[in-house]
Amino acid sequence: MAKEENKGPTPEEQRKQRDYSLERTKSEYLISLAAPQLVSKEVYGDLANFAQYIPRYHTEDESLYNELEGYMREKGLVNTNETLQKRALEVLISHLSNLTVEDIAEMVGFKGKLNPEYSGKYIIELGEDAQKIVAVALGDISDKMVETSLAIKRGQRVNSLEKILGKPAETENPK
Repeated sequence: MAKEENKGPTPEEQRKQRDYSLERTKSEYLISLAAPQLVSKEVYGDLANFAQYIPRYHTEDESLYNELEGYMREKGLVNTNETLQKRALEVLISHLSNLTVEDIAEMVGFKGKLNPEYSGKYIIELGEDAQKIVAVALGDISDKMVETSLAIKRGQRVNSLEKILGKPAETENPK
């Protein structure tokens, strides 16, 4: 009897991988490590400088750390910030590819109606369109990193002014 060829993951395995990848694409640690590879000066100008330098180099998620570090050790790569950042971006792209079209649409705030040929499909199944969709998701993640960095920068300025001028204003309690 001929051995049956593996035709890829079962629907259950694919769903589990999607759930895992969805969790990973929300990881602040992974996203902040990938930020210097995502947030380019060409697109964001001087805003990129601050967004690129707020990475969180520590995580409580040991499995994610091992996913990044283990790969680099296995490949014989020197563990530098740049190699860690590049690997984080590769992992992020891989996880985005395991999501469904609906997941990405929700992530970027798409409210329209999906074309039927995309509904219920995994990004990895979409051929050329997969790269375009992942690029849109990465652009959205980059925008969110810049927004976060602006909020941090603004907060630092407010704190500096408070040190000069005095206590922050009391917030009113609605009656």
